[in-house]
Amino acid sequence: GVKQIKQFYDLNFIKKIDDIFLINMHKNNILELDGWGDQSYNNLIKSIDNSKKINLERFIFAIGIRYVGETISTLLAKEFLNIDNFINNSKNYERLINIDGLGPKAIDSIVDYFSNTLNQKTILNLIKILTISNFRKPQSSSFFNNKSIVFTGSLLKLSRDEAKHLARELGATITSTVSKRTDYVIVGDKPGSKAKKAMELKIPIMTEDDWLNKIKP
Repeated sequence: GVKQIKQFYDLNFIKKIDDIFLINMHKNNILELDGWGDQSYNNLIKSIDNSKKINLERFIFAIGIRYVGETISTLLAKEFLNIDNFINNSKNYERLINIDGLGPKAIDSIVDYFSNTLNQKTILNLIKILTISNFRKPQSSSFFNNKSIVFTGSLLKLSRDEAKHLARELGATITSTVSKRTDYVIVGDKPGSKAKKAMELKIPIMTEDDWLNKIKP
């Protein structure tokens, strides 16, 4: 947990992300700490071992690139499909700028992150330690499969996170900005400028109820 990570950080057991997976090097020191014993240590190691299998989008999110949250991590995973392709294109500004939904702040942050020698070394170490599965496109016959969707305004029947999760399960791509590549804009209460831009670009607009009715099995 967070408390354990902070404790290990304060003791210099962990300074970089990949140090977590080498924590067994400090076994004797950990066992001497208050509140630690063989059982708690073994549970820690088991938990770390279980986390060594991770999908591409979760890996991108977990490495902590500024401005790269869960939505952008999924966009990147969907674009590059596997870890090697992602790493090889991580400083390719022209490739990144053509990913719909990826803004200039996130692009600059990705390029800066992978231009840092220490970050490069950490990522290479993690690739050796972890099993990072390729991005798997959802198999869906949904109307929204392979469609680009923007949610705007306050949704009343689902939280924003629930709506995004459901849309992704149906094979849709969620973006935060409206562009010519957007297929549908789903509007809730007080949608604001995104709905206005959708009208200007003549992009189909759906209410929350319209969308929910459309995805009913």
